[in-house]
Amino acid sequence: MPSGGGVWQKIVGSINHLHEGGLVPSNVMSGVTGNGATIRFWHDVWCLDVPFMVQFGRLFALASNQSSLVREYWYLTCWVFAWRRDSRGGVEEGQLASLMSLLEGVRLGTESDIWVWTLDNSGCFLVKSTRNWIDDSRLPLGNLPTRWNRLVPNKINVFIWRLLMDRLHVRLKLVERGVDVDSGLCPLCHNALEDVLHLFYSLHNYDSSLEAR
Repeated sequence: MPSGGGVWQKIVGSINHLHEGGLVPSNVMSGVTGNGATIRFWHDVWCLDVPFMVQFGRLFALASNQSSLVREYWYLTCWVFAWRRDSRGGVEEGQLASLMSLLEGVRLGTESDIWVWTLDNSGCFLVKSTRNWIDDSRLPLGNLPTRWNRLVPNKINVFIWRLLMDRLHVRLKLVERGVDVDSGLCPLCHNALEDVLHLFYSLHNYDSSLEAR
């Protein structure tokens, strides 16, 4: 993906952060070659759903310039590569054959490269499509219907809903989120981690004196 200064650099940095965190797939932006002047041959997604550096790791290690643009490997009518050393056969030779087969029908022209945003049918970047992807992949499916009991206060309804959805801030959740707590153990029994299942379903053998409180 091309980089630059100002706003574009921040956009690219944000997308790279989402890639690294596993929030959006690596092929969320795919390059369509024109003159190959803005697509990095090894690092960007353009011919496959993953970068060539992932698909052809041994060749990437051999490349003399791992940041080369696509156009730098195109000479007149064919692909020409620059390696740090000759191929030693085996896996390297096999990957080179696969790469050349993949590039057999790819030809560069004079028009500019095009970048396509794959999360939206329009092909254009939309914050909404990114938000929807993250929500769909990270949030619960929401198959559990929300049922409010009008005979109890709303805060009780909300509490029960959060309990069923495992959204309560029990100690185990706080520890997982990096919150500084003295212990993840249940403060009533001190024998198990305090999670929703333990606190509301399993905690029934604690001392009667505690129950009286």
